[in-house]
Amino acid sequence: KAEEEQRIVREQRLREIEKQRKIQQELDNQEKKRFLAAMGKKTEDISEEQIAKIDTEALQREHEAKINKEREEAERKTRETAKKLDYLVRAIRIEELPLIKKKYEEKTKL
Repeated sequence: KAEEEQRIVREQRLREIEKQRKIQQELDNQEKKRFLAAMGKKTEDISEEQIAKIDTEALQREHEAKINKEREEAERKTRETAKKLDYLVRAIRIEELPLIKKKYEEKTKL
């Protein structure tokens, strides 16, 4: 009878361990799907087995690299826009300078 109880307890522990493993695997898969979705990839087309094979850390590094690239691209565009605006402001000043001088001279003559 003691052996039977030990077997039942052992089987319960094994079932609990397996349950915990499945829960952890599901959480990992959800995290992988979240990374894939954030990267713009469709998770519906990927099977659970394929998702399980994906390395979470590699996926996270790839996601961070994509975010950094997008940020750098946005910064580059901002710098280019600032340069264009600066050029435009300088060009306007150069064009308007003779007109401003002329108006100033007219005012000072009066």
